[in-house]
Amino acid sequence: MDIPKAIALWEQSLEISEQIGDVKGKATTLNNMALVIAQQGDIPKAIALWKQVASTLAQTSAYGDLVTVLNNLGVTDESNGLVYLAQAIWLTLRIQATLALTIQLMRALYNAVPQGHELETVLVATATFFCNYRGEDHPQLEELKKLIPI
Repeated sequence: MDIPKAIALWEQSLEISEQIGDVKGKATTLNNMALVIAQQGDIPKAIALWKQVASTLAQTSAYGDLVTVLNNLGVTDESNGLVYLAQAIWLTLRIQATLALTIQLMRALYNAVPQGHELETVLVATATFFCNYRGEDHPQLEELKKLIPI
């Protein structure tokens, strides 16, 4: 992949999205740029782009997509990752996201907190509750239960 060329094309796409008022297109382009920039190792720039994406998605009430961006920030931003993961989980509960996404985010936050942190117990209990409450007849229930570190 020719990264500089891709970034130049994304920047053109951003200009066009802004000119025509395509907020969702702008957010998608910024997200794609952030993913590649993070893979290239420029974490501060990727985080800055994801923050722009999060702001844009929040303004447009695209909460499902916002959960993904908050998760990206959570696993990338070492100084604020726990905050972003917690926000992503709160949002999944608020919008009633899929059980799989909710449990995966809880597992990510569990893995991110220091071992022995009091939040571990809360996350395990909450994930277990959700599997029991929302998991009935879920085709992946057993796989999701395996994500809960009991």
